Amino acid sequence: MCSDGASGAIVTWYDDRNPLTTSWDIYAQHVFASGVIDPSWSPNGVAINTAVGDQTHASIVSDALGGAVIAWDDDRHGKGNSDIYALRVRSNGTIDPAWSSGGRQICGSMNAQNTPLTASDGLGGAIITWSDFRSKTNYDAYAMRVLRSGALAPGWHGNGEKLCGASGDQEPVDIIADGSGGAVVVWNDQRNLNYDVFAARITASGSIPWTSNGVGVCTEPASQMFPHLTLDGTGGFFAGWQDYRNGGTDLYVHHLSLTGSLFPGWPTNGVRASFDGGMGTGQGHEPSLCVGSAGGAIVAWDKFNGSGGIFAMHLGASPPPAMTASASFANHPAVEPPATKRFSASLRIAGANPVVRSAKIGFAVSHETRMNLTVVDSQGRRIRQLFDGVASPGEGSLQWDLTDDFGQRVRAGVYFIRLETEGQRLTRQVVAIR
Repeated sequence: MCSDGASGAIVTWYDDRNPLTTSWDIYAQHVFASGVIDPSWSPNGVAINTAVGDQTHASIVSDALGGAVIAWDDDRHGKGNSDIYALRVRSNGTIDPAWSSGGRQICGSMNAQNTPLTASDGLGGAIITWSDFRSKTNYDAYAMRVLRSGALAPGWHGNGEKLCGASGDQEPVDIIADGSGGAVVVWNDQRNLNYDVFAARITASGSIPWTSNGVGVCTEPASQMFPHLTLDGTGGFFAGWQDYRNGGTDLYVHHLSLTGSLFPGWPTNGVRASFDGGMGTGQGHEPSLCVGSAGGAIVAWDKFNGSGGIFAMHLGASPPPAMTASASFANHPAVEPPATKRFSASLRIAGANPVVRSAKIGFAVSHETRMNLTVVDSQGRRIRQLFDGVASPGEGSLQWDLTDDFGQRVRAGVYFIRLETEGQRLTRQVVAIR
């Protein structure tokens, strides 16, 4: 969704309404500030692209004229060979005829290019980033700029600029405009086996001024994932992410300048902003950030343990004081005191980790309960359903044989075992190796 510049919004989605192709297509709709659908747009949305094959993972940014530029991944050339396309829809709901019919191809390299994200270039065009498998060994982070006219920006390499080509997978998670026609991109990074948070800046001309292969925002030994960004309004930006260094899932934050350096006083791997390990885990539970006052930011997140809920805090330009248990309860009064909890659950990886053939998963619940146990990847996508039913009180265990729901062996990498029951969500990391 993006602003229409008049307090309304343009919304995009992928849609399988076409019974002839049974594939996903891209649609968009304009909603006025009053909540009324724009009558000049089709009642059930404007078809942005209905080519053969699936078009998914649509991302949208304003064109600064009341319309939008929409990007998506597109497998019209075959499954496993998805490319990145984009198209501009004008404020009246018509497709800009200056753009190629069926969408402008942003990247058509061999193998898969997935999950594009968009940011404004400040002139009605877009900077688009995505995860790219052209190397045939791992996913790398790439970016390309497309002008409002539909032309690819001059000076940029065809099929995109490489933001990071380090070992392991790099999966862009967020992108923000830098205010100077460029953008800052942040991604999940597996170069150190566990996932870390890295970022890079790319300018309007396509140059990448920071450290080659990105700046390490957080490289703690445990995994850090799903970072999101906001500018601070004074020449820097904040990042917030899910962090597993303390056993559970906590929110950590960092403050960096647009030169890629840390703001004074901020420790190397960020500051802990939530204490109780109950932050929501995986895709769909990323922290949300927006610019605050006096060079600060506002960050919001959800939590699943205790009574759950949505929480928010204002971050100053300087790092907040180190969190403690007492500070956590003072700042987050909705956390249920341990003495009142009547249900408990635990989850662990039993035996060796990393694993080669199978992972033994141990769990325990305090009383009979409905329980769901799944394996998800770094994007929060379900890989394998291990258990969905009623669990008896006490301890139990299951084996995961490193295959997905279709019986196919998973790639080497980091996965997460997720247990959900009684309003609680527990997550443990497992590393699969060949």
